[in-house]
Order: sequence, then structure tokens, then C-alpha cells
Amino acid sequence: MRFAASILTCSMLLLAACQPEPPSENAEAERPAPTEATIDLEMGAADGDEAFLFGQIAGVTVDADGRIIVVDWQGNTVRAYANDGAFLYTIATPGEGPGEVNRPCCPSIGPEGHLWVRDDQNRRYAQFQLTDEGATPGRTIPMEHTHFGLRARTTFDADGHVIDVGTASREGASRSVKTRFHRTAERETVREVALPQAPMERLGMIQIDQNGGTARYSMPYGTQERDAHARNGDFAYAVDDQYAVVRFDAHGDTLHVLSRTPPPVPFSDDERASVEETLQRMAGFMEVPVRDLERKVPDVKNPLRALFFDQAHRLWVQRAVPEGAPNEADVYAPDGTLVQVVQWPEDISLAQGYLTEDTLYGIRSGADTFPQVVRLRY
Repeated sequence: MRFAASILTCSMLLLAACQPEPPSENAEAERPAPTEATIDLEMGAADGDEAFLFGQIAGVTVDADGRIIVVDWQGNTVRAYANDGAFLYTIATPGEGPGEVNRPCCPSIGPEGHLWVRDDQNRRYAQFQLTDEGATPGRTIPMEHTHFGLRARTTFDADGHVIDVGTASREGASRSVKTRFHRTAERETVREVALPQAPMERLGMIQIDQNGGTARYSMPYGTQERDAHARNGDFAYAVDDQYAVVRFDAHGDTLHVLSRTPPPVPFSDDERASVEETLQRMAGFMEVPVRDLERKVPDVKNPLRALFFDQAHRLWVQRAVPEGAPNEADVYAPDGTLVQVVQWPEDISLAQGYLTEDTLYGIRSGADTFPQVVRLRY
């Protein structure tokens, strides 16, 4: 039997997220002093050993034996490394058969202790059993949807079902709705939970008729929906123009709303110049006035940058910061208590990393550097 959350329910939950109870006036003053995370391991190189030449890293996890698992989206490989960063062995190679992947991402250690990888272009979740000697392919679970290119963390519900995140058409919705499909080892969907959905006019996107169809384009720094998925089945949702984050359990029931009012973060001169250049270029190929695009760009940075969970099911709410400042996140315990504020270097992303209560594995990438996995202690 399938269970579906209605769009009406999602709209009500979205309203709760958009209109939370006002935070106390001293909420910002009550934030803990930031704890700084410092680097103690870097994996990746510009040339040399092929095992360290990453194309586009799309996820990192660590198993119970301390093996660091790195998924390369561009290279279509999954590799295992020792705790000190030494290469151990290749887990998966490009292809469609057992032990092969096509655009993999989002690795996770499942309830039974085995590695799972979201195998995007093969439309499945692939399991691997890891030993000291190497990896053996296990079972696969097909995806329920046809949403390509989505990097959603691989998680499980209390019954051990894979939670497959994708999109689905819903009655009354103007566009496909991001949905969590709970999939069994027998390849059945036993539950569907739809995420809230913001109205298009609130988002930093423009929709135009193009090439006989409708195309949507995201504006630089435009408002986006954010979601994150915890290893215990919980998930979180926000629209990043407000610090109002809703945490749900695996069934889609609201646990609490996290609300604050951070001070505005202005754009730097270089950031504004980059936005103007991008809008001019977009207006040219879209054949629309620049002013139509400028309306979708906020005057200051939206307060939220990302949401993600750590291994203790704590929710990390990454905040906007001035250009050149370290990244910063508020860390909330499962009961909604703000327990920590953590800072880490600005060129490292934790959204597809592996986080514990004292160690962070993140991903460094960008035009000015080669891809790396970076471990930090805090």
C-alpha cells in the first residue's frame, strides 16, 4: 500500500515554515561563540597517481572500520582509502553491470553496515560489501522516479528501507514535487512523503517560453528551496530567503521550526559585479530585458546557504557570510536546541560530506584549485 502526503498538507507546512513564531530579540546574542574547524588531512592532487586525480567529488562517507569512501561523479568511480589517506582499492568502475556505476553520488553506510551509493544514471541504489581485501557488489534497488542529476543523501527509515528522493507529479501542483519514496529490498514503494513546495513567484527563477517549450533559469543568489535528509529518516526544509527551517520525521510529521533573524549580509563589490555580468549574459541568450532578471536577485544575501545533517542526526544550518569570511553553521540537536556554532574554511563544502561531533570530511573544489577531500577536526 502506498501512503502519499497531500499537497494541501505540504502547503500548510510550508506556511508554518514561512511564518514561524517571532524569535526572541536576544536570540542572536544567545548564540554560542563559534568553534573553528582546522584541516588535518587533504586527499587529492593535480597530477600523479590516478587514485588521487578526482574529477567531480559527489560524496564522502566513512565506514565502521575507518575506511574513507570517495565517490567521483565525473570519473564514474567509487574508491576506498585508509584513515591516513592512503589508497586501498577501487569499489566501483564505470558501466551498467554489477560493481559498475554511472554518475554516482551520495554514499552512505546502511543499517546493516554495508555501503550504498546513489547510482544516478543507472536509476538505482547499489550496495557494496567492503572488506580489508576489496569490495563485493550486493543487491540493487531501482529508483521510483526519473529525476536525473539530483544529489540527495542516501538515507533509510526505521525499517531499513532506502529513502529514494526524486520528483513526482501531484494533483493541484504547478510543477513536479520533490518526494521521498520509501523502497524495500523487494523493490516496492511502501510510503511516499512529499516535501513542501514554495510558490514559483517566491523563488529566484524566471520562466520563459523557449524552443517550443517552457524553460526555467535560476538567477545568481536567487531564492531557492533547501532540504536535507538525516540517516535516521528525518528531513528538513526551508526557503533560503528566511531563516525558518522545518524539521520533519520520516513520516512527514513536523517536529519543530527553527527560526532566527540574522543581521543582513551585503554583497561585496566583486560579487555585485559578477551578478551584473551574469545577468547581462543571461538576458542576451534569453532575449529578455535585464530588469526582468534583476527583480529576482535580492538586495542582500539570503540568510541561508545550505542544510545538512551529521551522523548524530544534528541539523546544520549554514548561514550566509561576507565574501572572504569562513563558512559558518548553527548546529541543532534533534530536539531543536542550538548546541554549537562551527566555522570552517570558505573553500570547503560540507553538504555532501561526512560529519561527526568532532570530525568533518568536506569537499574542496573550484576554478582555482583541483578537487580534494579534506578532513577537519573541531
